[in-house]
Amino acid sequence: MKKIEAFVKPFTVEAIKSALVEAGIERFRVVPANEFSSVKTHADVFSGTEFALDMTPTSLVVVHAEDETVDSIVDLFLQAGQTEQRGNGRIVVTALEKVIEIEASETAS
Repeated sequence: MKKIEAFVKPFTVEAIKSALVEAGIERFRVVPANEFSSVKTHADVFSGTEFALDMTPTSLVVVHAEDETVDSIVDLFLQAGQTEQRGNGRIVVTALEKVIEIEASETAS
C-alpha cells in the first residue's frame, strides 16, 4: 500500500476531487497548507503597498492506494492539477507499512 501526497494549487482541488471520485476513489483527504520558499514568488497588496510573501497558499490532497492503482492515480493528479501557470505542485509517493482503522481495529498492509 502507498500514500500519495499531492501539493497542488488551491483552485485545482475541485477538478482533482471530481477526477478522483469519477475514478472510484472513495476516500481521500484535502488539507489547506502553506508552502515556504526562500524565493519570493507570491505578492500581496495591503493598503496600496505590495508585499512579497515567502509563504504560498497550497492544498495537500492525500490518498492511500493499493500498489497497482498508484500510477493511474498519479496520472489523475497530473491531468486535473495542470494549469497554465508555473509551479503546479508536487506529488510524493511513499510506502505505507501499516494502516489501522481505529474504529474497527482492522489492519491493512
